[in-house]
Amino acid sequence: MQFYPIDEIDAYEAAHLLIGLRKRGVTFYAIDAMIAAVAIRNNLVLLTTDQDFRAIPQLKHANWLS
Repeated sequence: MQFYPIDEIDAYEAAHLLIGLRKRGVTFYAIDAMIAAVAIRNNLVLLTTDQDFRAIPQLKHANWLS
């Protein structure tokens, strides 16, 4: 298992992501924005069943139940 430490860059990117989503009228949790920011920064695929992540076009995601 790989560990990805969270730093100021991730926090900044998560905040920037939240602001962009809210400007588009999309409600998103701060912790989900942090998860997305870490995944994007590290070029990871986020395995999730949460459809809310579809609002982030630059995020690679897959439904792990499919």
